[in-house]
Amino acid sequence: IGLSPTSDLFFEGNVTVLIDITSVGTNATTTSAQQKTVSITNDDAAPTVSIAVTPDALIEDAGTFANVTVSLDAVSNLPTTVTFAKTGTATSTDYQMNNSVVIAAGASSAVVQLFAVLDTLFERNETVVISLGTLTNGLASSTANQVTVNISNDDPVPSVSLTVATSTINENVGVTSTNVTVTLNTLSGIPVSMSFLKTGGNPAALDITDYTLADTITIPAGSISTTTTLVAKSDAIDEASEKVVITIANVVDGSIFAGTQDEEVTILDSNDSPTVTLLVGTNTITENLGSST
Repeated sequence: IGLSPTSDLFFEGNVTVLIDITSVGTNATTTSAQQKTVSITNDDAAPTVSIAVTPDALIEDAGTFANVTVSLDAVSNLPTTVTFAKTGTATSTDYQMNNSVVIAAGASSAVVQLFAVLDTLFERNETVVISLGTLTNGLASSTANQVTVNISNDDPVPSVSLTVATSTINENVGVTSTNVTVTLNTLSGIPVSMSFLKTGGNPAALDITDYTLADTITIPAGSISTTTTLVAKSDAIDEASEKVVITIANVVDGSIFAGTQDEEVTILDSNDSPTVTLLVGTNTITENLGSST
């Protein structure tokens, strides 16, 4: 009796055939169990897995999604498990997608959906790079193994305004500093940075000589405002009260509210005016012969 395996084109695991004598006929006996196992080795290659996406661009708040499809180049008699590796500039707060999908035995493909997450925060346009990760019962395509989905921000750029806690401070005594605060009109998903232009009023206070104030400031992502401090510098010189004008400039990832934002701070001199004393060398001199200093 011959046992011949049936040829097919389906990838499957190695299988076994258990052959057993269940009964004997006339003129024969069996003294013990008669079992033999025959192994049939699969000779079909594991299917190649490829990945594709449609569409490859989403608008963040539109409620749209992308279909990520994994496909086999040949039908398999075993389920194929595909795990995804996800990178790119977008994070898990920007989209939702399952980490794996199973192509059922006998099926040629499976689909998983990527959803953009609705939010109200301004952020840069972002990407999700999806690659074939760990595969079970399949081999990754050498060419179609990665796709990219672009998620476009549709929230407005935040605008920034400027305030100072007090517009008049003292040079040496009492209140010698004031808080300088920059505030957004709405929260942002990314940091908003800017610089301060520091110019003199009339009369002009000079940076470093008459006061100190940071050149730049950044509002962290998720914060509505941040504060720095303008500090008057003490000296012993009697002088007029001086003024500094602070202006927001060079805003990155934001705009300037109403087109311009500036504040003026007056630094009051705290030193006494000098006393003038008049002295003469002698208070009696001869009309034609002497002098006095």
